[in-house]
Amino acid sequence: AAQRAAASGMAAVAEDLGASFVVFAGDNVYPFGIQGPDAAPTLATLFDEVYAKAVDVPAFYVVAGNHDYRGNVTAQMAYSHANSRWNFPERYYARSFRVDKDDIMLDVLFVDTVVLKDDWLEDDDDDDDDVPAAREPIDPALPERQWRWLEATLAASTADYLLVVGHHGVYSVCENGPSQVLVDRLKPLLDTHGALYVSGHDHCLSHVFDAPTHYVTAGAGAECCYEPRHLRDGAPPGGLQFLVAGPKGAVSVRRAWDAATLRDEPSPPRVRSGFASVHADARRLRAALHAHDGTLLYALPDVAPRTPAQRGGGVLR
Repeated sequence: AAQRAAASGMAAVAEDLGASFVVFAGDNVYPFGIQGPDAAPTLATLFDEVYAKAVDVPAFYVVAGNHDYRGNVTAQMAYSHANSRWNFPERYYARSFRVDKDDIMLDVLFVDTVVLKDDWLEDDDDDDDDVPAAREPIDPALPERQWRWLEATLAASTADYLLVVGHHGVYSVCENGPSQVLVDRLKPLLDTHGALYVSGHDHCLSHVFDAPTHYVTAGAGAECCYEPRHLRDGAPPGGLQFLVAGPKGAVSVRRAWDAATLRDEPSPPRVRSGFASVHADARRLRAALHAHDGTLLYALPDVAPRTPAQRGGGVLR
C-alpha cells in the first residue's frame, strides 16, 4: 500500500516537472530478491502493476541493493529485454541526458555499491532467520574493476551536471549509518568532479552537506521510517541539513541555510513513504524530498552548473 501511494505521488511530481525518467536506487525486490531464474513473474506485479502503470515516463533506470543480492540480480537485469521501460543493462553503467533546449547536459552514473563495498556475501540485516542461503557468484575482481570504471567515467564527463546514484549512502544518520569505504574512496571523487549523490538503503529521507558535495538519502519508498540511530556519528559535524525518520516520520530535523544552529520547524505530515526528485535547467539543478503523496517536504539549495575545472574531456564509457 505504501509503495502504491508513493507511485501515485511520484506520478504527480513527474507530471509537474515533465520528468524524463525514474531511478530505482536498489532493494527493488524486498526482502529476498528474485528467487529463481526468471524475474518476470515478480516484476510484473511489483513494477508493471505499481510504478510503470502509475508513472508516465518512458524509462526507469535501476541499480541493485543488498536485498537484491539475496537473490538473482542477473535475472533482474535480464528483465530489461522483456520490458523496455525497465533499464538495468549492467551492474553499473552511465547515461547522458539532454535536459534543456539550450543543450544543457546531465550525466548520470548508476553504480553498484554492494560490489563497491565488496560485501555481497554479507547480511547487514541478518535479523531475518529465513534469509535464503543462495548467493549469485560474483567475479572477485569486479569491485576494483568498477572503481577503475567509476574514476575514468567521472573524469571523462563534460556534462553541465553530474549525478551519481547508488544504493548505500556515503553518509546516513539512520539505522545502517555511513559506509566508511564510500567515505574514503567515493567522496573524494564526488568532491573533485562536482557530483550530487543520491542513495537509498536506509528507510528514511535526509540531506547531508559535506562541502562541496550534497548527499540525498531517499530510501523510504516502501515504508517510513527507520530510527535515526546514527544521529551523532552518521554525518560530519553540522552536515545534517534535513531528516525525516522514525515511524510515520515522527523525527524531523531541519537546519537553516542562513544560520549556524538548528531551528524549530513544524512537524511534517504523516509520511507513509517518500522519494526524491531532481530537475535541471540552464541555471541550476534542484533536488527535493517528497512525502508519499508528492507533498514537498524539503528543497535542497540550488546546485550551479559544474565549473570548467570539474569537467573532463572524454567520452562516457
